[in-house]
Amino acid sequence: WQGSGMLVNRSGDCGELLEFWEVQRRLQLGTRVAIGRQEIRVADVIGSVSRTHDFDGCFRPRTQRLRRLLREIRAARPDAADIAILVYQVDHAFFVVDGHKRMSLAIDDGREFIDADVERYPSRFHIDGATTLDDIRATEVERRFREVTGLDVAVPEARFPISDPDAYIDPEES
Repeated sequence: WQGSGMLVNRSGDCGELLEFWEVQRRLQLGTRVAIGRQEIRVADVIGSVSRTHDFDGCFRPRTQRLRRLLREIRAARPDAADIAILVYQVDHAFFVVDGHKRMSLAIDDGREFIDADVERYPSRFHIDGATTLDDIRATEVERRFREVTGLDVAVPEARFPISDPDAYIDPEES
């Protein structure tokens, strides 16, 4: 959409935003804790709580109507991206709860950081700006494998990553 055209730490093919509720369900995240206002890296924002259908993985608007609305916001309030957004944090990744349009404007401005009110969900798993939905699905399979085999209790810190999630079936049956 119109603007600087520069996307900090975002490739041209950004893929899809991760849906927070799916990540929460698959990884069985703990209880949310309010952290407070922080400056977060734009590149670490990988998902949304409810607007994955409105924006692509670079927070570019998907519809003409939304592009027009963002132009109107920019014209009426050039400093809109300075207003803090609300995010959920899972490990090193963030999901926008409120402020999707401000996030889009900040990225279009080429900003590397944005102010955010942060609420953290504890997770045993590593998640960052490069995490994909395929990574989340593979981690869910590993999590179930660990629970079924009792390895989650026997060796709680050990990880058993396998490149093919179907490969957990043989050791699980053993």
